Amino acid sequence: MRENMNKSRLLEVIEIRCSAKEARISLEHYLNKWVEQINSEKTITDIRIYKHLKIDTDFSIHLQYNQNLKKGADALGEQLADELKDYGLVNRALWIEQHLKDHS
Repeated sequence: MRENMNKSRLLEVIEIRCSAKEARISLEHYLNKWVEQINSEKTITDIRIYKHLKIDTDFSIHLQYNQNLKKGADALGEQLADELKDYGLVNRALWIEQHLKDHS
């Protein structure tokens, strides 16, 4: 079991509901700058930002880490989640890729 975990990727999901439309605009500017900075550091293998289809103040930020995640590497996501609290309600979760066996 431990061996499979080492080969799995880690996904960090940070969800935010902005407190107002003005906060949404500020958040979008902040996230653009943050993504530029992170892309230059190459700390995260993939960053995706989603906006809710019907609620334009809701965002979901997905940070993909490679399989060799070292202890404490997710501190970047923790720091981001903490900084996003200035814009609204924040929820943060870490997910590990699950490799299911074919049971057919």
